[in-house]
Amino acid sequence: MTYEKTISGKANIQAALSKSYEFLVNSAKNVPKDKLLESVEFPGGMPMNRRGIMLLALSHVSEHMGQLIAYARSNDVIPPWSK
Repeated sequence: MTYEKTISGKANIQAALSKSYEFLVNSAKNVPKDKLLESVEFPGGMPMNRRGIMLLALSHVSEHMGQLIAYARSNDVIPPWSK
């Protein structure tokens, strides 16, 4: 699914983002501790352990947050936590 073409409107975008975060959190919570270091195939065929994939997802989210903050500030929008 290409979200940028199928989801529009602030409320719908916020709902999709919340659902995505919820999926990520629930997925992380449901991995048994003894399986965290188990190697699985990451998209693109690269083997990676589950803990590494979770850390990659967290850092990826942080990168997007940084891009959004820069974009917002360049359009004179101040993030709510900076007010």
